[in-house]
Parts: sequence; C-alpha cells; structure tokens
Amino acid sequence: MYNVLIFCVLVLFAGCAVHPPQSAYNMQGGQKAFEEEDAYILYALMAQQQEQHLAAAGLYELLYEQAHKEEYKREALQSYHNARDYKVLLERSRHYAQSEPHDSVARRYEVIALLALDRLEEAKVAALALLERERTREAYLLASEVYLKLEHYDTAVKYLERAYLIDYDEVALDQMAVVLYLNLGRQADAIAYLESHSRIYGCSKVICSRLAGFYSQQNNIEGMLSTYLRLYDVERNPAVGDAIVKIYGYQKNYPRLMEFLERYTLNDSLLLQLYTGQKEYAKASLLAQKLYEQSGDPLYLGQSAIFEYESAQKEQRDAELLQGVVRKLKKVVTALPSPLYLNYLGYLLIDHDLAVEEGMGYVRRALEPEPESPFYLDSLAWGHYRLGECAKAQTLMKRVVELMGESDPEVALHLKAIDQCLKTNKGSKE
Repeated sequence: MYNVLIFCVLVLFAGCAVHPPQSAYNMQGGQKAFEEEDAYILYALMAQQQEQHLAAAGLYELLYEQAHKEEYKREALQSYHNARDYKVLLERSRHYAQSEPHDSVARRYEVIALLALDRLEEAKVAALALLERERTREAYLLASEVYLKLEHYDTAVKYLERAYLIDYDEVALDQMAVVLYLNLGRQADAIAYLESHSRIYGCSKVICSRLAGFYSQQNNIEGMLSTYLRLYDVERNPAVGDAIVKIYGYQKNYPRLMEFLERYTLNDSLLLQLYTGQKEYAKASLLAQKLYEQSGDPLYLGQSAIFEYESAQKEQRDAELLQGVVRKLKKVVTALPSPLYLNYLGYLLIDHDLAVEEGMGYVRRALEPEPESPFYLDSLAWGHYRLGECAKAQTLMKRVVELMGESDPEVALHLKAIDQCLKTNKGSKE
C-alpha cells in the first residue's frame, strides 16, 4: 500500500522536482542520511500542502526507515492523524511502541487513536502506562481526556490539575475549570482557580473570556465588569469594550464610564453625550472641537461653541470669549442653518448688546420653520426689550406664557424686566 502511494506521489510531483535542491531539506540539518533524502522530504512537504495526508505519511515512514530520525516518525504518525485514519494510526503507533519500548511519541498516538476509535478501556490502560513512563503535561492531558470520555470527572480534574501545575498552562486550566463548573457543579472552585491564575499570571484571552462567561451565567455584573476591564487592558477587542460600556450604562455609573472612554478613546461621540448630560461643558467643548477637526462636521463646531460659552462663568464671558463663540456660530449657520444654532447666535448678540438687530434677524430665521417655538419667541421678545420696544416684547411674552407657562427661570426674569419697562414708560419709543 505505502509503495503504491509513494509511487503515485513521485509521479504526481516529478515535474515539479526533477532536480532536488543542493541544500539539505532534512529536518535536523547536517549531512543527508541517504542520497534521495532531500527529494523525499520535498515530496512529503508537497503532499502535506496538498492535504494528501496518507501519501505524506507513507513518505515520512520511508524516510524514517532510511534515516532513523525521530522527526520523520512523528510526522508520519501526525499525518495519519490528520487523515483521520485512526485504525492505521493505531497499528503503526503500536508497531513503533513494540519495536522501540522507550518511544513515548508512539505511545501518545496510541492513546489518541484508541480515544478516536472509542476503545476507552484500552485507552485508559495505554494512558496510565504512558504516565508510568513520563510525567509530562501531554501525558496528563491525554489521561484526563480518557477519564472525561469515561465520565469519571473527579479523576479527570486530578490529571488536569497536575498538567496545569507543571508549567501553569492556561489550556489545561481552562479545561479543568469547565469540568469543575459544568460537570461537577463546583462553580466557586472553577472561578477561584481562574481568578487566582489571572491575578498572578495576567488576564489572557483564554482565561478571562472563560471567567467572564461564568460570571455572565451567574448574572454577576461586578464580576463581569472586573474581568472585562482586565481583558480589555490585554486586548483592545471592540466587543469587550462595548460590553464594558453597556455594563456601566446599565449601572448608570456615568463617572466611571467617562473615565473608561477617556482612557481608551473608545467612543468620542458617546463621551460627548456623557459630558453634556453631566454638564461637563468645558470638556465637552474641547471634545466637540476635536471631533469637528477630525470630521469637518459643522454640528460639532456648533456644539463646541455653545459648550465653550456655557462652561464659562458670567464674569469670564469677556469680549474675547464672546467674539470667539460668535465667530464659530456664524460659521456654523452658514453651513448648517439649524434653528437651534440660529437662535443661540441671535440670543447671544441680543443679550450681550453686541448687535441686537442682527441678532433678531437670526432669531427670525429660526422662527421660520418653527414659528410656535416658545424659546425662539422669548429670544425675539428680548430683542424688542433691548431696543426699548417693550409693548411688542410683552405681546410676544404673552404667547410664550401660553405655550410653556412661567416656570422657566429665564422666562420669569424676562417677564419681570419687560413689566418693569412698561411701568417706567420705556415703551414710549414705540
């Protein structure tokens, strides 16, 4: 069988490798064991590349017979494994194990083949015999796999723990945690093992993903959050970042959410909303300016201008600040004539006596699409008041009160000022 496979491969690849390379392809380097070694290695590698695993296995066995190099035997057995030909894998691994009693590699593949063939009692005997010869992580893992299939979970955990303790391998730990959690109902122990490892050796994707999954099953929000935060430090996975944002949002822990978004620059649009909601106007202004510079969207420029104004105390709203804010807003309404920005610009020009009539022009433009907006009517009334036209201002304010009442502090302030104006005959200018 093997000679036929080898012949077919040689014929198949002969045109590709008439002249073997001068440098040796043998896997250990050094001198070739026989003249055709390079060529056979090339054919074997090409067969593997083409996923012709049985052909590759035959070639590696031929190489092993000729060169007696351990890596050829390993590659042959692995190729049978890749081909899922477990009967042949079992036959060949036992052949090598019998002819070479100290061959641990062959004995490992024997266990693998027996497991795949569901010959579990034989696999158990072979696995325990392997453990008698070597106390390696691989041997313990194979033994644990046998006992898992036999549903002897306590014994499987014992071997997984021994595999883990050899070099603190996270794959062994992950398997152990799953068995503890799902098969033995020892959820607290599973989590304790994972937490201990992550605190000592760091929060890898394997360990902390498993830990987060366990916490999720228990609906342990704080545990999930703590794990995701550590995991995000290791790997900037957007899905993990989104999970952290959702948890903070669910908790309504906006200060911590802002800290997280500030640290990692994960979602500036959301951060801007949070700054606005928390009235962190100085930060909001700077962030909106940054977003404007990145995107060119005038919406952000308008937000930056408004937040810059709102963040300043009254005594800080000097001529320089006002000029800067007005300049930004004029640029915004040129590109984006939104009623919101038109009214805000107009009201600033009116309220600070910068250009009252010009400001009223912006407010009237805001009223065109929204003629019944009480906020825009209030701004226009305040413009008339600034011009001394208090009767007109009062007429507009009556409509404002009809629409929204007198509870708004600024509306109440304007009503009082306009009433006083009328009482002192400042409306005579009309």
